[in-house]
Amino acid sequence: MQSKLGTSRKGNCPKCGDNKWATIVGHFEHSYEHDEAPMTINEEWFLLFCPACKKAYFASKPTYSQVVPVGDDEGDEAEYFWEGEAQQWPKPEKWKRPTWLPVLQTKSAQLHSLFLELFAALDEDLKVLAAIGMRTAFECTWGLLSLPPTYTFEGKLDALLNAGKIGRHEYDSLSALTDAGNASAHRGWVPSEEELEEMMSILTAFVQRSIMTGAVKLDPPPKPPRPPKQPKKSY
Repeated sequence: MQSKLGTSRKGNCPKCGDNKWATIVGHFEHSYEHDEAPMTINEEWFLLFCPACKKAYFASKPTYSQVVPVGDDEGDEAEYFWEGEAQQWPKPEKWKRPTWLPVLQTKSAQLHSLFLELFAALDEDLKVLAAIGMRTAFECTWGLLSLPPTYTFEGKLDALLNAGKIGRHEYDSLSALTDAGNASAHRGWVPSEEELEEMMSILTAFVQRSIMTGAVKLDPPPKPPRPPKQPKKSY
């Protein structure tokens, strides 16, 4: 069998996205018979290297085959093939991370860790846990703003509003976010995909404006000097 090492194959790069060319730097293939069903399983594993982001990942998609009789005569058989569920590690990210997420660690290691767990829950479609995690991330962000202590979400929102940290529109949005997190935590409410997107939009906007604004120093080039004024001509 001709070696596949060094050849290219399209894969779902965890960083760059799906359908990206990668180089095969490792390859393993084997076949075996199923323990219970009369079928053959063929597994082919690839270690892929993405030339764009310089990251490596494992990918596999097993195939199955089964020989079944197709007629009354002995020996009249046909072999059928079908594909199994793709497997990959690390798994591709389903939810796009904000560009400021790596910088967040310099502001708060705890909040950064919460966001990593929150996105892991979102990627695995753990909707209830994700909604609860958003409420927890809001509480952690509030604790970084040096406001007087309060023990209710309504009190935290009032403190933000009174301190000029948020406006009335953001107050209403964050109130909806915390209510949704409470509903998941205490009543088992399962938000839809669209509702999770709205909740994350509210949370990331709050964190970006409250914590991350100013984290990256802006260094635009200086204005060019103005040319000297020309004296008015006298006629």
